[in-house]
Amino acid sequence: PNFFDKPMVALVLRRKGHLGMGMNGRLRMAGPHENYTKSVKYLIKEGFNVVGTGDTLHEKFNMLTGYFDLTEAGILEDCANIFILSNSEIYIGQNSGPYPMVNSTGGRSLITDAQPLAHAPIGDNDLVLYKDVIVKGVKKEISEIFLKRPELCFDQITFENDVKVIDNTASEILLSVKEMVNLYKGGRTSARVLNLSTKLKDIAPKNGLLAHFKSRPPAFVLKRNEKFLLKKNFKA
Repeated sequence: PNFFDKPMVALVLRRKGHLGMGMNGRLRMAGPHENYTKSVKYLIKEGFNVVGTGDTLHEKFNMLTGYFDLTEAGILEDCANIFILSNSEIYIGQNSGPYPMVNSTGGRSLITDAQPLAHAPIGDNDLVLYKDVIVKGVKKEISEIFLKRPELCFDQITFENDVKVIDNTASEILLSVKEMVNLYKGGRTSARVLNLSTKLKDIAPKNGLLAHFKSRPPAFVLKRNEKFLLKKNFKA
C-alpha cells in the first residue's frame, strides 16, 4: 500500500539495437547496468520508487530497498510496462519507442547513453546525455562535432574508421540524474545554461532533433562546451 505514497521513476536500460550487436546496434543500448547503481541509490534516497521495465535486468538492483519489479506481483509484463510508463514522474533510459508515454501523462525524460548525436527527447523539460565520441583517440565535445564533423550526428558514425563511441560513466549519469531531480522539485535552469543551450542548438544540424526541440544536454555538458561556444570568432 505504501508504494503509491512516493513518486515513481521508470528505469529502462535497453540491451538490444535493431541491427543486433554491431556498432549501429550498440549505439542504441545502455552501458553496463552497474553504471546506474549510484543513480538508483540517489533516487531512492531522494524519495522516489525506482521501477525497472523494458530490458532492465532486475537482478542488478533487486537488493536495493526502493527498487521494484512489478512483474513479481503477478502483473503481465506488457501491462506492467504500460502502467509504469503512464504513471512515472521521470523516465531514465534510452531512446526507446514507448518513452514518450511518460511525457504524454505529464512526466519528463532523461535520455542517457543516447545515440550521438542524432536524437533528442520530445519534452520541453527533458534532458539528453549523449554517449561520448572519440575521434582519432581524442574525446570531442558536441559543439566541435556539430561544426567540424556534422556527418557524425547520424548513422554515418557507424562507418567511420577514426571514430569510437563510449558509454556514459557512472558519474556522468549521476550528475544528470541530480539535475533532473532538482528540476522536478522546482529548481530553475540558470540563464547561463539556457544561453549555452541556445548557442548549441544554433549550430546543431537542422535535420537533427536537437535543433528543433526544447530538450537539452545536462548543464555540466553545456558548461564543458562553454569555451568553444563563446569564442569571439564563433560562427553558427
